[in-house]
Amino acid sequence: MPILGFLDRAGAANLRLPLSTALLFEQRIGLARLSVVAERIGMRLLTAPAHDAAGAVRNFHTPVTVTQGTEPITALLRATPGAPVLFDAAWQNIDEEYRDVQALAYSTRNSTPAPGPSQSISRPKGSSLPE
Repeated sequence: MPILGFLDRAGAANLRLPLSTALLFEQRIGLARLSVVAERIGMRLLTAPAHDAAGAVRNFHTPVTVTQGTEPITALLRATPGAPVLFDAAWQNIDEEYRDVQALAYSTRNSTPAPGPSQSISRPKGSSLPE
């Protein structure tokens, strides 16, 4: 992968990549290829691509559950253990947010190996979301 050459030339052992799930889904990057760079991933940006009527990408910040479901999330957690997850979707309403959070919680429980503490979901104080 060309990005590995860039990271190696930078010479900074602590330099990590943010991994956009939307780009993974859009470019159909296989998990086998992803495992090559798994240790260089610093965080996972959880989002999905959206397409217009002609099939062109119109947005890389769609909620994952709107277009992908939970299986890709679970596969991603298995392929890149240890990297924290950051939601990067532009939710239209609380329902989309809730579905994404629940999908991540489900995927976290069903991924192997068990996720680290940075991947746990906690309910914010004052949140109206059910536990």
